[in-house]
Amino acid sequence: MESEGRARIKLLVSLQPGLHLREIQRQVGLSFSSTRYHIDKLARQGEVDRVEDKGYSRIYPPGTDSKDRILLSLVRRKTDHKILSCFLVENNLTQQRLTEVTGLSKSTISEHLATFLELGLVRAQVREQRIFELADPAKTNGLMSRHPVVLKKATSRFVDLWDF
Repeated sequence: MESEGRARIKLLVSLQPGLHLREIQRQVGLSFSSTRYHIDKLARQGEVDRVEDKGYSRIYPPGTDSKDRILLSLVRRKTDHKILSCFLVENNLTQQRLTEVTGLSKSTISEHLATFLELGLVRAQVREQRIFELADPAKTNGLMSRHPVVLKKATSRFVDLWDF
């Protein structure tokens, strides 16, 4: 029979794919050792995917594709989320327009756009100016809609209420 801790972890990972092991531990309220034990067991049973990412373990639902993992990690970062959100509201943006809308510096926008271009998340076209657009707006919107701050707070609150 599946333990309550594992059920809570699976639910949390399904709602917020890409969480770090420590984030799961804090949100579920288990000790770090117990959280790691349950995640290791879930990974061995194929119920979650555990991926090492720059010294952190990120946990995903099984079968999450590598491109989705990259996008999920980007939308967790405040600056990347802010920039990508602008594309969902107003596509075909110039670097100058992104600077105006986000309030970020030109160099910050440039650095993040270069990463997005390299990963294939955005495309660039040259018209009168260089215009950027999302490569796959529907997919980006779908993945980003799973990770707004409100959902994060709601999920955390749901996990807190689990023990009613």
